[in-house]
Amino acid sequence: MYRIIILYILFVSNVFGAYDPCKFVKVGCKSGGASPKRSSGSRSLPSKGDAYSLNPANIPVTPGLGIGVHYYDDHYDYSLVKGFKRFGAAISPNAQDGHFFGLPAYESGSNYEYRVRNEEVYDSQKFAFMTALNLYESKKKTFQINLGLVGKYHEKVKKLRPGAGLLFQLGPLNFGYTYYEDDLYIEGSALNRKKIGHNFNAGILLFFLALDYSYAKDNIDNNVQLYTGSLLLGRFILSYSHRYERSTRTLYNAWTDTFEDQRVKKEDFYGVQVALFDHVSIGVFKNYYLFDEYSYLLTLHF
Repeated sequence: MYRIIILYILFVSNVFGAYDPCKFVKVGCKSGGASPKRSSGSRSLPSKGDAYSLNPANIPVTPGLGIGVHYYDDHYDYSLVKGFKRFGAAISPNAQDGHFFGLPAYESGSNYEYRVRNEEVYDSQKFAFMTALNLYESKKKTFQINLGLVGKYHEKVKKLRPGAGLLFQLGPLNFGYTYYEDDLYIEGSALNRKKIGHNFNAGILLFFLALDYSYAKDNIDNNVQLYTGSLLLGRFILSYSHRYERSTRTLYNAWTDTFEDQRVKKEDFYGVQVALFDHVSIGVFKNYYLFDEYSYLLTLHF
């Protein structure tokens, strides 16, 4: 078995070492900030800010600037990423809470029910400060190791919680792990405490198809698995993701306007992005905020 594994690694390194996904996709590929080419891991995720939140080691470590603005019903999320030579940095108020590509939000039952009924986006009151460093890159650039660091700051708690991630990339394959700390905070609650989270991710990029699997869990009995795929078709990116969540939060039934006790929840996400110009792309997402809603993404690449 180990001989087969070694032969496969050699095959991947030689055949795909110089593989360039920008032959198949034009979204952001004339820049470094947020393109599928420059992002080392979780390439199929439609919002690169979510890839960085999943693992800060996914931040590009080549020169470029990316700005993403996500809009839904008078709510804006944004992410800023700057790549330098061998390291990069990013900031986002979207701290992986309460949306399709994150863990369930920590909030009171009454706030959750009101927010979901009225389709209001969860306000995490957090900022995530992230950076990544390239620790090693082979001469042919077929293998690299990136280290990512993250600090999550809660506006009410006023503490900066640390975290770190590693990313291993071999040709079109990537594997990553992240450990992070966060704050579980509800105004006036006696149950506020520190949260510990773990994220695992693995992916492959083959020609015009990017596939990723991720598993996230925390210390309050929540876990989420994501199966994501994107087709890279010239100026278009078509994305689909399936979410499998196990948590204690209830599930809203819009038909009966009731909340049901259901340990397992399954959701689907759809997205389309198009490059309008060399440095500008727009996207339309369905069910990003788990309301079965439509939201919109503007991305600038420099």
